[in-house]
Amino acid sequence: MTTDPAERYAHGNAKKTMTRYVTSLRSMIPVRTTKRSDVKGGAKIDESGLFSFITYSWVFEYLYSAFKGKLDKDQVWNCSIYDASNVNIARMEVLWESETKQNPQSPSLFRALFRFIKTRLWAACAVFLFCLIFGFIGPTCLIREQDITTVPNSIWMNSGLVQFAEQPPLPGESVNYRLGFFLVFAICLYEQWEPVQPHLHDQNIAIRFNQATFTWCPLPVESNSTPTEETPVNTGQSSFCLDNITLIIRKKELTGICGAVGSGKSALLNSIIGHMFPSKGNLEVGGTFAYVPQVPWIQNATVQENILFGSPMNSQRYYKAVSSCQLTKDLEALAAGDHTEIGERGATLSGGQKARVSLARAIFAHRDIYLLDDILASLDKKVGDKIFEKAVREVLSAKTVVMVTTDPQRLSQCDRVVLMDGGRIVAYGEHEELLSTCTQYKEYCESALVRGKLVVAEEDFGLASMSFSIYRAYIRAAGSWLVWILLIGAFVLNVSASIFSTFWLSHWLKSGHREELVESNDSVILRSEGSLADDPDTHYYSSFYVISLIILSLSGLLKAMIFVKVSLNAASRLHNGMFSSVIRGTVGFFDSTPTGRILNRFSKDMDEIDVKLPFTAEVFLQNMITCTGYLLVIIWVFPAFLVACVPLMAIFLLFVTCFRAGIRSLKRSENISRSPLFDHISTTIEGLACIHSYGQTMRFMETLKHYLDANSGAVFMFQSAMRWLAVWLDLLVVMITSIVAFFIVVLTGTLSPADAGMALAFAVQMSGIFQFAVRTQTELEAKMTSVERVAYYSEVYLSDSLSRNTWRKLSFLQNIPLEGEWETPKGVDVPKEWPQNGQINFHSVKLRYRPKFPLTLDNVTFEIKSKEKVGVIGRTGSGKSSLCNVLCRLYPVTWGRIFIDGVDISTIGLHRLRKAMSVIPQDPTLFAGTIRSNLDPNSVFSDSELWIALERTYLKTAIMNLENKLEYEVTTGGDNFSVGEKQLLCLARALLTYVISYVIILCCFSSI
Repeated sequence: MTTDPAERYAHGNAKKTMTRYVTSLRSMIPVRTTKRSDVKGGAKIDESGLFSFITYSWVFEYLYSAFKGKLDKDQVWNCSIYDASNVNIARMEVLWESETKQNPQSPSLFRALFRFIKTRLWAACAVFLFCLIFGFIGPTCLIREQDITTVPNSIWMNSGLVQFAEQPPLPGESVNYRLGFFLVFAICLYEQWEPVQPHLHDQNIAIRFNQATFTWCPLPVESNSTPTEETPVNTGQSSFCLDNITLIIRKKELTGICGAVGSGKSALLNSIIGHMFPSKGNLEVGGTFAYVPQVPWIQNATVQENILFGSPMNSQRYYKAVSSCQLTKDLEALAAGDHTEIGERGATLSGGQKARVSLARAIFAHRDIYLLDDILASLDKKVGDKIFEKAVREVLSAKTVVMVTTDPQRLSQCDRVVLMDGGRIVAYGEHEELLSTCTQYKEYCESALVRGKLVVAEEDFGLASMSFSIYRAYIRAAGSWLVWILLIGAFVLNVSASIFSTFWLSHWLKSGHREELVESNDSVILRSEGSLADDPDTHYYSSFYVISLIILSLSGLLKAMIFVKVSLNAASRLHNGMFSSVIRGTVGFFDSTPTGRILNRFSKDMDEIDVKLPFTAEVFLQNMITCTGYLLVIIWVFPAFLVACVPLMAIFLLFVTCFRAGIRSLKRSENISRSPLFDHISTTIEGLACIHSYGQTMRFMETLKHYLDANSGAVFMFQSAMRWLAVWLDLLVVMITSIVAFFIVVLTGTLSPADAGMALAFAVQMSGIFQFAVRTQTELEAKMTSVERVAYYSEVYLSDSLSRNTWRKLSFLQNIPLEGEWETPKGVDVPKEWPQNGQINFHSVKLRYRPKFPLTLDNVTFEIKSKEKVGVIGRTGSGKSSLCNVLCRLYPVTWGRIFIDGVDISTIGLHRLRKAMSVIPQDPTLFAGTIRSNLDPNSVFSDSELWIALERTYLKTAIMNLENKLEYEVTTGGDNFSVGEKQLLCLARALLTYVISYVIILCCFSSI
């Protein structure tokens, strides 16, 4: 029998045998039969026996370690190998394949999921039903025949059970589960990426298109209709397609792809790697390929790891890749050489350095075909020429290279040139041949020549204790102290009304029945006489009972209204404070903070604060006040119970105080383990094309499984620790109930039966309420870690109640460094019409991105006069983009001053400064919305002004051809536009703001 559970499902060979249940049945053995493994991080539940399993004692080791001191995140055990991603993914694939075979016309994901969980579902239902049946049968069997007459008198004992029954928010959770299910189902319906398999038999041909048409979105399947040349192809989100492409690219040739912006150059490369959907014709590829995108994709890892990209080290190939991409000097300048952490999206590298690292990765991969998407555009001419000669023409001379470029000089050195326009191939041939035979290519080269003359801190595990300052931050975010006093008062009134109604009902029942002891056949029988209907004081008792129920209802309504208001205020203020801090954070913060860490706070942590924390806090307050009232009633009936309370409270404090640190640490571990998972998913989606082209799909999937298992292990351990606490608290409540029953037996004859029954009823009810109250208190403290994480990212620390020193003690993340003042401070004299000329002066400016980093700008001094057009050139990494950064105050200067029209920009508010300039960044950015909202986000300009700006940037014709024109939808990041089109749209936006901007910055404007 195989030891790896995943092997059972490999290749779809899952068999329905009893071996599936061997592991579960092994857990039924009372004690462990094998020695416990000492492997660090191993799941201890897989080695537990029956007693350890049902009492969760296997968690004790971790909780005890947490009690002794601060824990490290590596001490959190991994999830069980039987719950690991590999096993469940393989099992789900087998079930889905079976479903598609059994129901090929209408496969159901719900049926597959039901088969996935049905054994666990039936087992859980059977155990639950077993408990319900025996819970009902037990008391029934214990009631003697002569006691049946006393049953009506004990109805009041259970009157409080219903109102205090804890019902989870099942309707709300059902909506969430339903939404999650349909989101997963929608993802399952996505078209799966299929790699282009090498199957060309011609040894001389690398790539062959045969009348192929490709679209960005799959075509809808319609009966009796196929797309033809006469029928326009409808692509859904985007109307662009590659139309009727016929092209042969021979092996060991350098093929240049050129054309205007939006002509389909990048789309042609994407069709080769399988990221476009074929609608007709066919594509054949002969060999493996490596893809270098136009916008470099860099992982949050070292330079070496980015170049190796999962492949084993080969020193000769590595040195050749680094040297041919002109990276040797750049690596020498880095503090740790090629072992330097690049940071999120290559934060420590310039745009040109990122492009060269991306190319070095491709060269090291040693593939047959290289697809280079305008990789030299972000490099200065000197470095670009060296890389073209050394890397493209020498190192890759024996490879097939397809390179997108807009430089006629480099096109002249290509073996073949492809000219594209509107998604079609207009011309194909040698450079000199096309110059003499194709007018359009000649005009393109002539116009191109004219244009040519123009690191991350690791997230700490947190503290072992939860400071009251966190609770105080949540209280202040929710509202004033008066609101909280009213809220607590409403809770106390509600619980008091509930207890009083129960007490009054028992008193009413006792007064309406006359009981006497009757001797019969050597036995004593308690006989009840009288009826409530005959009681003359019925109206009196019923009036007070109705009043108590009205107070109970009104106080419950008041409690709910205040609590909803309080929790919404707290969640809104915490979210808005965090959003305000993040949106005003410096660029350096985003460079050093992984995206997943920020997403984790805005998604999961805010979900905890919005949804789960209010419910947990309400249940905790209600149950703790209720338990306090019950204990007071029991002590009122049995004053001697105070003696038993001392050891019971000692045991209670031992459980709660000693082991809540471990539960809280597990919750922190769950929160922290989610950040790298989100970050990995975000990075993978951004670099999907590179991952597919390098054949690294399985490696990234394995990394995803690793992060998923780490998070699942933390979640499972947290839930297990909560159940461990629940089990032992239940035993504590059983002791309380036994003590109360003992007092009833001992004090028989001296105690009113109604009072004794009420005390016993409250003790029995405490068996569920007390355990749930303590568990929710521990869970509340665990969920407050989300408040801690969000509050530290928000502006709550600026309030008077929390000093910065307090937050330094609480912090486990670097605080968000905020940009300068948004508005110009009072007392700074800035002319109302500033700037009038746009004259710029740099005086001894020095810039260092981080404290121990080398100077990026070193003593820079120059002057730009009004209305001058100044070009900044230099080698990649020389500081060109850094000039733009300090001019916009994206980074504070280390030394020196910058003046615009004689005013020091460090004294001006950021809003006023940035309003005076327009920037077209190196990586152009478009926002989700419409073309109109991207050009004119403040709705200031008219349609005619927008069309004039588009016409001046040569985009008017392309936008006019779109379905909704200015209202055409722009996807997130502008992914439905090419890089060149995005830069032209940014230029149009800059031209629109020219009336109010006197400084226009074009940062490496090279993709058009």
